[in-house]
Amino acid sequence: MTRSPLAVPLCLWLLTLQGCGFGSAGIVAGASRGGGTNATPSLSDFDARALLTAAPNTSPAILRLMISDPSSNAALVRFAYRLPGESVERAMSLDINPVVLETSPQGTVHELEWDFTREAGLPSDGSFVDDVELIARVDSASASEVIQQRVTTGLGNDAPVVSIDQVVVESAGVVTMSLRIADTSDDLTSVAIEFSDDGGSTWNPARPTGILDASETPGNAFEGVRAPRAGTDLAFSWDSDHETQLQDLDRDVRLRVTPRDDVTEGDSVVTDVLRINNNDEPVVAIDQAALALNPDQRRGIPIRYTVADDEGDPVRVLFQWRSEGEPFIDIDPSLTPNEILELLDDDAWVASHRVCRPYPTFV
Repeated sequence: MTRSPLAVPLCLWLLTLQGCGFGSAGIVAGASRGGGTNATPSLSDFDARALLTAAPNTSPAILRLMISDPSSNAALVRFAYRLPGESVERAMSLDINPVVLETSPQGTVHELEWDFTREAGLPSDGSFVDDVELIARVDSASASEVIQQRVTTGLGNDAPVVSIDQVVVESAGVVTMSLRIADTSDDLTSVAIEFSDDGGSTWNPARPTGILDASETPGNAFEGVRAPRAGTDLAFSWDSDHETQLQDLDRDVRLRVTPRDDVTEGDSVVTDVLRINNNDEPVVAIDQAALALNPDQRRGIPIRYTVADDEGDPVRVLFQWRSEGEPFIDIDPSLTPNEILELLDDDAWVASHRVCRPYPTFV
């Protein structure tokens, strides 16, 4: 294989004809350039799938061609491109164009580099342009035919785009997310989903449900997802109550979604604040029989009770009283335990909320 010092992420396959179909390629007879008995060099039609496999999405791209000639005559190859919606062909700005290349009966492979970001009409930042027609014309030094082939492909790359449709905090620590990812060049993409419980200072991979407990949390929630330009829907379930995540914790959390393809990373999308409560509430039980049988109903009444907490957390218990037929006075649920502890020194608040006061004991 001969590597020519020329700049493109493409593959131009020029193979022997010998009964091959031409697809979108064509053969054009040109004016005679003199006598000779040698056969014309031959090419196959371009294979658009091979071009896409070669990922013509970064510049410089590679033009790959194989030229065969029964007499091994040198071939003159001209390269051009045509932008979508235009009729004018433009010569590619290769180091040499046209270029004389060696041939052989079995075919000689050449690779040429093409920096398409320098071309007129194509974006200098390498962003994606679809339906660019690539043209190769080949003739031999002694033959009377010109062979022309054309293939249409996309050039360049845009970052994939992701959007979040819905996030639902379900029971048992599971958070479900519906999202959509799209890419103008229909690339394979990956999607990273992370969470932060410290206001965005640090981000950690969100663990998908359904994987073994002993398995590590993957860095990407999705791998190898084909993202068409029209977009495709994805569904993610976060096991927030796993030991590597927010097990037994009660936190305000944000989720961040970041798409990537093989070339670049797309913009991240961050959710609004979600309240994740994986902390089971403690349970208190009062020994009502002992309370009812207590003979002293005017002074200090002992209250026997038990407290259970699945996580073994420290628990504070606040007792309130009410008269028969009256409701209990609600305590503001936004108050923290420490704030309630301070309010217990406020006699007016204690009285208005009918909080049971501890009976003094003396040793």
